[in-house]
Amino acid sequence: MRPGETLGGRYELRSRIAGGGMGEVWVAHDAVLDRTVAVKVIRRELAEDSEFARRFHHEARTAARLSHPNIAQVHDFGRDAGTDYLVMEYVRGTSLADLIERRGGLPPEQVVSLVGQAAAGLEAAHEAGVVHRDVKPANILVTEKGTVKLTDFGIARALGEAKMTRTGEVLGTAQYLAPEAALGHDVDGQADLYALAVVTYEALTGGRPFQADSAVTLAMKHINESPPQLPAHVPSGVRDAVMHGLAKGAYQRPHGVGEYARALRGGLSSTPSRFPVQPTHAPYAGPPSMPPSMPPSMPSSMPSSMPSSMPSSMPSSMPSSMPSSMPPSAAQTYRPSSDPRMHGGSAVASHGPSASGCCETAGWGKDFPDGF
Repeated sequence: MRPGETLGGRYELRSRIAGGGMGEVWVAHDAVLDRTVAVKVIRRELAEDSEFARRFHHEARTAARLSHPNIAQVHDFGRDAGTDYLVMEYVRGTSLADLIERRGGLPPEQVVSLVGQAAAGLEAAHEAGVVHRDVKPANILVTEKGTVKLTDFGIARALGEAKMTRTGEVLGTAQYLAPEAALGHDVDGQADLYALAVVTYEALTGGRPFQADSAVTLAMKHINESPPQLPAHVPSGVRDAVMHGLAKGAYQRPHGVGEYARALRGGLSSTPSRFPVQPTHAPYAGPPSMPPSMPPSMPSSMPSSMPSSMPSSMPSSMPSSMPSSMPPSAAQTYRPSSDPRMHGGSAVASHGPSASGCCETAGWGKDFPDGF
């Protein structure tokens, strides 16, 4: 493509701003609505693949239904003289990939802010039933005011269904590939969460947790190896949150990208670990079992030294009844069974003003304090 060419009779290409395995991204002018847009022009070799073209159009329609402040809006798509193109909101700024390349590791506070915004966009997409499948710094745009915009929803799926296996294209995705995706399993939003944790690691350190010379070797590292620990200057709570997000089992990770973002924010101000971190190198083996050393039941009889019965009467100094109410600081509060924080259908008791609630990580059955 060249500057001055027009697609769809309305999008005049002005300047090329990026290129990659799938095609090129151009700044263009929409002559109908008189506005600046970004146009992704798909490589002709891909456009000639009928399966890719079908999937690309389907994913474009799906992405166009997403509307969120942290998602770059899809305006239009089409085909012109055998060239497929996607028209998107033009974002004035840079990509997270460019920021990392120029500055290396970013301050934890900035990383948590950017990743938190990306998580908000992903959470909205997941609630709409859309999985991104290609979360990486190049697809996380940052405006001049620091607002994050996610791009390229569904494009990776279209490419995958076209069965493109060129090394360069696969390697770009493999850097952020969740273990379940590398194993060929069906994926959901937990795969996006894993990729976002890899992005977080890279943004904090300037480097990815795993390096390899081939896509296959890299994928095997995601499946089998533990990532190196994050440096000491990263708050321990943030380190814990990232490692939790990099857990090998999909449901060993936080229960959704929103929970992951909350853990990162909570980790900024915490020194000790805010939650137990599952080993990132071991496959999920289900909930923990009872230690073998624990007796299977209570003793059948009480020790012989235990008195056979309680005293028949209370001491005369004991008040005849308990007070009708307890002081507020010691009051016990029972939540009704409709409370979503209930576990196993039984009441959860909290004591005093500090017990403001709890949350549960999927597959762990643990309660954690608010702010997690």
